[in-house]
Amino acid sequence: MLSVQFNQVHPRAVQFFSDFILANFGPVKFGYSQNNKCDIQINGIRMSDNRILMKKIVNQFAKKKRQEGPPELMYQNGEIPPNEKASLNVWYTGENIRPPLYLNYDYFLSFDRDSFSGRNLYFPLWYLDIDWGFGEKFCRRIGVNVEGIELTKLRDFKKKKSKFACAFIGNAHPMRFEAIRKFSDIGQIDIYGKSVGKPVNSKFEIAKNYKYNLCFENDTYPGYVTEKLLDAYYCETVPLYWGDLGNQNLINNKSHLNLKEFQNLEAFREKIEFLNDAEYEVIYKQPFLNFMPSLNDLKDIFSSVL
Repeated sequence: MLSVQFNQVHPRAVQFFSDFILANFGPVKFGYSQNNKCDIQINGIRMSDNRILMKKIVNQFAKKKRQEGPPELMYQNGEIPPNEKASLNVWYTGENIRPPLYLNYDYFLSFDRDSFSGRNLYFPLWYLDIDWGFGEKFCRRIGVNVEGIELTKLRDFKKKKSKFACAFIGNAHPMRFEAIRKFSDIGQIDIYGKSVGKPVNSKFEIAKNYKYNLCFENDTYPGYVTEKLLDAYYCETVPLYWGDLGNQNLINNKSHLNLKEFQNLEAFREKIEFLNDAEYEVIYKQPFLNFMPSLNDLKDIFSSVL
């Protein structure tokens, strides 16, 4: 029986990796620690609000209560060192943070496209939210099942929408509000999210009534693609995106409008303003993915301890 420990990994990622490992290698013993002996240790970056949520998710898989190990050694940028008692050490991040290659991890899972001599696997955040055929199929944040294979198919254009655009903003990034200011002379942009005191339970039930969803990333870096683009697409809108897809052909760049492809914000605004109904429909119908990604490389990483 494999033993797997998590430390400072985002709760969504804990859920995903737990489901994935159970589906491929079960039965598995899960725990929450850093210094105990185990087959696989998965570490992240210390995030102060993750501890309680992560422990709650891990306990769903644990058959009995386990004691935590001693407090982990912290490095300058919040990195946690590998567990010397683990057979396999894996570092994961869902943030735009470079892998700490100077630490003696066996593998890294990150937004970086570089494999770093086979030690790093590109693993964007939106991977956690699609249905791979195991684990949770319902994405609570969006409010729908995100069927992975459906993302490779053309979308049906159902009806012409009267509402212009919406935005879900948890982080009050100035670039988002500058875009909203510039686009507001085209049509009304309704803003939702914690940053404006209007939290939502289901993005889908709100966004499905709009033509566009403004979904800018917090930052740009080649390959740094979080859940924002996928959410906007799956909410039956045309995403108005700002981000760098990197050197890849996985996500269909015809399925959305990306500020990065324009000279400036004004040129982006003009494109949206003068986009006619037929052109809008062509973009809307595009599949999100050119092909379904594979998790075989991730499976190979965990298989290396067998």
